[in-house]
Amino acid sequence: MGSRTASSESDSGSLRWKGERTFRQSRLRSGVCLLPLLSLLWIGCGDDDDPPTDPGGDPDPVELPDLVAEEVATFQVVDLEVRVDRDGQLTEGKRIDNEAYAIFISSLWIGGMVAGEPHANIAWDGGSPWSNFSSLVNGEPIGPYIVTSDHLANEEIEWPIAHGYPTNDDGEPVVYGDSMVWSALRTATDRQLNGPTSSPMPGLEIGMSVFGVADEDLDNVLFLRYDIHNGSDQIWDDVYVGLYSDSDLSFIGPPGGNRTMYIGDQGITVTYAGTLPMNQPQWMSAFAFLTTPTEDAPQHKVTSHRLMVKNAEDLYGETNFTTPEQVLWAMQGLTNLGSPMIDPSTGEGTLFAVDGDPSSGTGWIDNPPRDVRGLMSSGPFTIEADGTETVFAIWLLAEGDDFAGARAAVIGSVIRARREAYRLVVGRTE
Repeated sequence: MGSRTASSESDSGSLRWKGERTFRQSRLRSGVCLLPLLSLLWIGCGDDDDPPTDPGGDPDPVELPDLVAEEVATFQVVDLEVRVDRDGQLTEGKRIDNEAYAIFISSLWIGGMVAGEPHANIAWDGGSPWSNFSSLVNGEPIGPYIVTSDHLANEEIEWPIAHGYPTNDDGEPVVYGDSMVWSALRTATDRQLNGPTSSPMPGLEIGMSVFGVADEDLDNVLFLRYDIHNGSDQIWDDVYVGLYSDSDLSFIGPPGGNRTMYIGDQGITVTYAGTLPMNQPQWMSAFAFLTTPTEDAPQHKVTSHRLMVKNAEDLYGETNFTTPEQVLWAMQGLTNLGSPMIDPSTGEGTLFAVDGDPSSGTGWIDNPPRDVRGLMSSGPFTIEADGTETVFAIWLLAEGDDFAGARAAVIGSVIRARREAYRLVVGRTE
């Protein structure tokens, strides 16, 4: 299929490809916007005969934040917290009011064929190294940066636009949502790459944005945007991207007692506490695509949902990835032997694991509860040499009075995010 370049993305800001800290986004952002109006009203209501008051000297200058590359950026927005590291990984994602995390590790996977050979970049928890992504560019860290609108007012900042930091159509830096963490991702050069990480995508350049919106309808959602640039002189063919997640809902059940399900009509991968009765209060961790370059995906850009579990209980040898080709097979919904997954409820091959209904017990149900992992993928598509494509996704935590209520809350959150993403996120950068 054809490839969109960065310059064509006029609705969301174009790309110009040339220690630890915590930030908490205030819910009162709209109140700040009212201050100038309130000031004008106060001035207009004053006595015209009153002389101006001497402020007693110049006000103290406002100290604007600098742009600092963190080892690990601990990012908080409204109800959620997640850590973003220099290997392209989201770790320890959780609710701010709970010490136990729901995400152990999550990341983007990308793989494809270049000159007839398979290549892949991944971050996972199945072997060493865990990642062949890195934010080090020529030995210097380009992120992760915690960025807010206050940074935009600092005229002294040298923005990493040459490394893909997002800009508007006037070439000015932007902040997605109300606050974000941004990183430049490249292939790691500071570690030995072997096995599935041994043959990364040539010329890979990714701008990774993790951001949130202080909106009551989206306070349980984090947005994940990956602007993927092919910096090589070769075409990337049959490209797939995947959302890999190792979720641990240990705060509502015993560790390792989770299950995964795939909500096919909405394109959502969900981890839930598999040891709880259906009629008890539930929490669910979920991922969904908002958009990908894939044109032919039948289920909200999803072309496969691959089930994974810990190495002691592996189903398809998923903890024993040894080649980039096996990574591609996984994103295509195949086993590590390149064979179809078999739905145990039908005995037939399928691209969508555990897409049954746990409430009714029909279809493929993840059983027994265990330490689960999942991979939801989209593809294939092509990225031309010097071309750019965008993958836009979300992670969320939802709760309900019972299993059905939590499932409905997940679906409602995804629907709202898909509906409101432009108005609340993209539209603010214009």
